[in-house]
Amino acid sequence: MSHIIITGDRFMEALEINDLFEPESPAGQLYVNLKEMGIPVEREWLIEEAGAAYVVDLALPVENGWVPFTFGERPGPPGGLRFAAEDEPDACLREIQDRLQIS
Repeated sequence: MSHIIITGDRFMEALEINDLFEPESPAGQLYVNLKEMGIPVEREWLIEEAGAAYVVDLALPVENGWVPFTFGERPGPPGGLRFAAEDEPDACLREIQDRLQIS
C-alpha cells in the first residue's frame, strides 16, 4: 500500500493526486523520474488482461493499451515488467527506456 506524505510545497506543486505519493520507494522514485522526463505514467493502476485484474505499481500508456510495472512480490500481468523490491530506480528506468525505446 502506498502512503501520502505531504508538505505544503509538495501540495501546492501537485498537479494530480499521484504527485502526492511518497517518492522514497523504488516505484515512487521511478514515478518522479518518468514525470520529470515528460513521460505520462500512472500509479496504482488497474490493468485487466486475459480475464484477470491486477493493480500494478506503475503503468505507462502506449498505443495499444498499457505497459505495467510491478515491484517485489506484487502480482502483475505476464506482459509487464517486474522489478525486485531492492532494484535501483536508475536501473529500472534504463530497462523501461530500452523496452519502450525512449530516451
